Amino acid sequence: MVNVGNNSYVSKLHECDIISLMRPKILVFLSIITVLVFAVLLTLPRPEKRVLGTESQSIVTTKPVINKVSIKIDTKEYVVAWKFVDNLEKLELLPNFSQKQPALEVFEFEQCKVLTSAGFYTKDDKPTGLFTTDGKTTRKFSQNSLTNGVLSINYFGIPRITATTPEDPLRIAIQVGPVLIDNAEIRKLSLVNDSEDRRIVAGVTGENKLIFIAFYDPESVYLGPKLVDLPNAIGRFEEKTKIQIADAINLDGGTASTFYTSEVKLSEIQNVGAFFCEKN
Repeated sequence: MVNVGNNSYVSKLHECDIISLMRPKILVFLSIITVLVFAVLLTLPRPEKRVLGTESQSIVTTKPVINKVSIKIDTKEYVVAWKFVDNLEKLELLPNFSQKQPALEVFEFEQCKVLTSAGFYTKDDKPTGLFTTDGKTTRKFSQNSLTNGVLSINYFGIPRITATTPEDPLRIAIQVGPVLIDNAEIRKLSLVNDSEDRRIVAGVTGENKLIFIAFYDPESVYLGPKLVDLPNAIGRFEEKTKIQIADAINLDGGTASTFYTSEVKLSEIQNVGAFFCEKN
């Protein structure tokens, strides 16, 4: 008879001896593998160290988008710069009739996001028509064929361009003109005296957003389109930018006009009677 039980026991003893003999070799092999893996890792390029917040810093330093396009009227090319008013509650109408402060000083001192000239004034340093700021009216509306419109903002922050003074309480109102676009229809202008001057325009879109626009000659920034060509110039601007203007009115022009943003700076030569300033 074969003693199966004893043979099984002997077999197990042989297996244990084999494992005991191989264990040191296995440990040596694993040690070698570990050293090789570590050596390979040391040769790999290290990732660049990233400082916390660098992503946000790269966003901050990104160059701002400059709102400028070129348009043509007949054969003449003009540059158009524009800026939307982001917060109408921070828009102010600043009188400068007697103060006669330079636009750049006002832009920097008031910390304006946008600063434009606003309307005309008389030889005795007074507004030519309606002028209301902070709800206080210093001059009432007067009929005039040239300054035939009112740019106003009520206490609900709604901008409007109208032919007469609105009846509701107004925080800001200024009589300027002429009206260039009325309810999305281009006005045809007829003027006896006209000249090629830089133009500053205020517009209201269909979404009730207020926009300031400057039209000027790139070769001589105090020059620009004639007033009679300004409605068509706005039409070219709409085609280029896809910005739809529902109403538009001329604010000022020539050497007494100004337009300042962080990207565009058009200074004046003559004193500016009043400014629109959206504060930061």
